[in-house]
Amino acid sequence: FSSRRRHTRLQGDWSSDVCSSDLFPQYAAFCDRYFRNHWTLKAEMTCAFLAVAILLKKLVSLSRDRQALVSISFEEETLGDQVTGVVDRAQQLSATIVSSHPKLVGTRWVRRVLDVCDYLSQSRSTEGLENHLRYRADLAVEGLSGSYSLVRTITWAIPILGFLGTVIDRKS
Repeated sequence: FSSRRRHTRLQGDWSSDVCSSDLFPQYAAFCDRYFRNHWTLKAEMTCAFLAVAILLKKLVSLSRDRQALVSISFEEETLGDQVTGVVDRAQQLSATIVSSHPKLVGTRWVRRVLDVCDYLSQSRSTEGLENHLRYRADLAVEGLSGSYSLVRTITWAIPILGFLGTVIDRKS
């Protein structure tokens, strides 16, 4: 290591090591522009990468939810012949889902199906099911909206950091 690189390593400047032109010569201009300049650019890029990581995590969970929805069979043949009433069908469907898909029980869709089955098992009738489904849908919308709050905050903060970097850069 040169004395400059040792000095920056002691200061904790990780960008010198990560974006070394020795490691990635084709990205040297990119690294110079976004990681070796002002601290606000580093903060902006950190926020942007964090937002992308959150969205990628959501994408993975969506594919898992889709897999869960596709793998659950709602056909009468899978529930058996002994099932006659709606409550019995709900209890049997719940037991079938839990026993045959234990890894998928934590997904959003499976939880909603199990919630409907539990509601039918507890109420012993279909009365009020439509209102219960609306209530659960409203809760799901609120939960989904709330799960994007960090992404919304990051997208709010990035332009402010850019403006702050511009103002600080103009002063110096």
